[in-house]
Amino acid sequence: MNSFDKNNPKLWKWAIFYYNPKDPAIWVEKRITYGWTLNFARYQSYLICALFVLLAFGMEIYLRR
Repeated sequence: MNSFDKNNPKLWKWAIFYYNPKDPAIWVEKRITYGWTLNFARYQSYLICALFVLLAFGMEIYLRR
């Protein structure tokens, strides 16, 4: 298996979080189901997660007005 083999179980933490510092991709296909997940070895993934959380809080505050 090469370092970009997304089916390699060593690259999946707790079987749901993809973590591969050698893979430059931020979004990767999920291993088991349909859809996409983030490569948590990239700092941009944490920025995207923070953006979603801030967006959710912002919508909650806006809708309560």
